[in-house]
Amino acid sequence: MTRKLFFALFIFIPVFMNAFLEQDLALYLHTDSGKTIGLTGTPYPAYSSDSGAGAGLQFILFDATNEESVNNPFNLQFDMSFTTEGEKKFELDYRKDYSAQQWVFFTHLEYKIMPSDFWGIGADTPEQNKESYKQDKQVIALTLQKNYSESLSLGPILSYYRYKFLEKKDSLMLAQGDIPGSENSLSLVGTGFVFDYNKTDSRNYPRKGYRLINENVLYLSVDESNYHFYSGSLDLRAYYPLFENHVICGQILSQNTSDTPPFQLMPKQGGPFIMRGYANGRFIDKQFLATQMEYRSPFWMKLGFAAFASLGNSYKNFRDFDLSNTHFTYGTGIRLNISKANMLNIRGDIAFSKEGHTIYFKVGESF
Repeated sequence: MTRKLFFALFIFIPVFMNAFLEQDLALYLHTDSGKTIGLTGTPYPAYSSDSGAGAGLQFILFDATNEESVNNPFNLQFDMSFTTEGEKKFELDYRKDYSAQQWVFFTHLEYKIMPSDFWGIGADTPEQNKESYKQDKQVIALTLQKNYSESLSLGPILSYYRYKFLEKKDSLMLAQGDIPGSENSLSLVGTGFVFDYNKTDSRNYPRKGYRLINENVLYLSVDESNYHFYSGSLDLRAYYPLFENHVICGQILSQNTSDTPPFQLMPKQGGPFIMRGYANGRFIDKQFLATQMEYRSPFWMKLGFAAFASLGNSYKNFRDFDLSNTHFTYGTGIRLNISKANMLNIRGDIAFSKEGHTIYFKVGESF
């Protein structure tokens, strides 16, 4: 008990002390070329009902030059976390703007050891089907987008996914070999394009406007597994200010896959971003349609409040869509601003579904 209490204090005290500081916890370096480089970050509690309690550390290196005409700004974020259930996560995101050519380059690198659960494929899989497994996941994703206007960008995507099972039960579904993606390991490469029409006022915390993101990717196996499928998503987000710093947010998300994709890349219900209240991947199938609403407001100093609700349905194809398989979740949460310069928050959410409740601590908003 003493160790757990010390651990909780070690993480929570520096995080919540930030609520009383007017300035960001940031360091600034002035270079000979006239640029200012900023560094900010924080430890944070990492928790979800899927992966257990733990701790994380995120830091952000960014271009802090005050000039409006700054050329080729960049932003680099590194995030790592560990949990009591054995989850280990390392993520690096890098964005570089090439102002004169109107190009933006994105890189996402991810390595994760994931303890996860699987209930089968479909929108009505029973809770008692749950089986646990552990996988090693590696991701490399590169995107190059051309800015055709202040709001519109379009460009190619190149991605690589590798999954390797570390643990699975010999007597259960994933050991039978009938579930696509249940091989001991698989590697996929994907290529496609992204269309992004962004009329919001902020990248990390929009208060007004709307955004439409459309991604289309064709995946092929690069090992002995034989996968060849298409994956597409249409993501519409809207933000409406009620009054000062009070915002109503809405999202409609449609995800679709063709042929026979591995279950790891099928659209998923549940988790910290969409259908909060269900375990991550609680319902999976080839198609997914969901909507969620969220109310965000200031609360006290750097603390904020949120309330949300969502509806989602998974199905194999359109003629199999069954309205009775639509699931409902709702919840509430708090927000702590850790970087005003980047409008970045830590969020703590508690969400409810007909199967119980889940708790999340994450850096960044859900949408």
